[in-house]
Amino acid sequence: MPGNDLEQRIKIRKQLEEQGLGDEAVVFARREAALSWLVNNSRVSYR
Repeated sequence: MPGNDLEQRIKIRKQLEEQGLGDEAVVFARREAALSWLVNNSRVSYR
């Protein structure tokens, strides 16, 4: 589930930035943050 592995998401974002894909890294981080928020604040249990 999104939101379970913060370290992995940070590594992916850094890799995108190192490859010159700064805009994509920002979009990735925003999307993952939104998905994490939805999972963590949902009334439905995904576990």
